Amino acid sequence: VKADKSKVKLTVADDLSKTTLEVLKEDGKTVVSRKVTSKDKSTTEAKFNEKGEVSEKTMTRANGTTLEYSQMTNEDNAAKAVETLKNGIKFEGKLVSGKTAVEIKESTVTLK
Repeated sequence: VKADKSKVKLTVADDLSKTTLEVLKEDGKTVVSRKVTSKDKSTTEAKFNEKGEVSEKTMTRANGTTLEYSQMTNEDNAAKAVETLKNGIKFEGKLVSGKTAVEIKESTVTLK
């Protein structure tokens, strides 16, 4: 229990393949944030709104690339997606029906 009366829950898989750290509201049921770390060093972090629905999600792969979703309406849809490669190059797009679509723009050429 933290000073603001929120609670923290740590779960480790039986086979030690992943750990999950959750911050819960005072009621102990509503999730505020969740971080899942896998054995391969990849992580998934999610933040939740007042209703307990996912609002932001960041996935960091073992190779260092990240995929960030914001302005999420539910688990499978986001108004904004940003893929960042290890070298800092960013691609922007959307998450629709669980599929990420990014655009690559160079001068007047747009690849989808």
